[in-house]
Amino acid sequence: MTDVFIEAGSKRVFACAADWPGWCRAGKDEAAAIAALSAYASRYAPVAKKARVAFDTDTASALRVVERLAGTATTDFGAPDAKAERDTRPLAAPEAKRQAALVNAAWAIFDDVIGKAPAKLRKGPRGGGRDRDQIADHVLGAEGAYVRKLGLSLKPPATTDRAGIAAFRAAIAEAIARPSTGKAPVEKGWPQRYAARRIAWHVMDHAWEIQDRSGPSKGLRPVPFESLDFVYHPSRDVKRDVAYFTDVVGGRLRFAVEGMGARVAAIELAPPPPLLLLADHVKGGTPVLVYRVPNLRKVLASLVKRGWKEEGTFEIPHGPICSFRTPGGQRIAVYELTRPSAAATLEGRRDF
Repeated sequence: MTDVFIEAGSKRVFACAADWPGWCRAGKDEAAAIAALSAYASRYAPVAKKARVAFDTDTASALRVVERLAGTATTDFGAPDAKAERDTRPLAAPEAKRQAALVNAAWAIFDDVIGKAPAKLRKGPRGGGRDRDQIADHVLGAEGAYVRKLGLSLKPPATTDRAGIAAFRAAIAEAIARPSTGKAPVEKGWPQRYAARRIAWHVMDHAWEIQDRSGPSKGLRPVPFESLDFVYHPSRDVKRDVAYFTDVVGGRLRFAVEGMGARVAAIELAPPPPLLLLADHVKGGTPVLVYRVPNLRKVLASLVKRGWKEEGTFEIPHGPICSFRTPGGQRIAVYELTRPSAAATLEGRRDF
């Protein structure tokens, strides 16, 4: 399970993994921020792997809020700004080196993303957004300000100066890797834990932005849903099918729950999402594709405008959902994640 800080501004909320610099996401409210953080566990995993720090996506995506922080104008602007109580605790050498390794890994991932991205990135809906080289300049320039918070007097090198960038980053990593009392190294500076979180967040936030904006834009219609989270598949004998999918196929059983006369088991066959859900209450032979949406009411209203015949909603552990059949017989459901803690509650249950 991952400890999480919640930083709440008036317009934006951040959820940040306490011990994983760079794994931090925002949302319009706490539930949305936690859902986004959980969804990004698989995207953060390469950072941990690069740093050679053990990171299990399944365990890590179960989140536990340990501290809630008041946001600032910076929070609402779009950056995590609050220092947590844990940020000010004494920092022993092994943990300091671990933090520095994760920051170094974030830089390595960023460089790899930059190297593979096109010079021109897909623009936003209003035609805005920096291109690749502008983002690289921005990240390096911001770090030129961040170093002062660590008591360093360094001028950021040009983005074309690879040796200079390596030396610049090495100095930052060295400052983060020093054991300390947990206090900021200079007046109005940053404790090392917070410095690691803020620097790595900024690097990974832009790395993921570049990845997401590297596709074509001209003539591309926006997709209607956020992610395919579950595939509900009918099962006449869930226990038997679980045995086949785990023992023969090699899948991982996430949970097997029973209630109200129904059995549901979750099988992981590849890094989620989606999870395969075997369910004996799903009738017929056609699986149900369950997509997450940010706002179920608004999405259903937009579907109605495009000719969809309105159907009723009901509840699953994760939130409200609406399931329907298409004219061709395919089965689709859309749901809003209003209870992000449901995943942690279900994880590991073995009712049968």
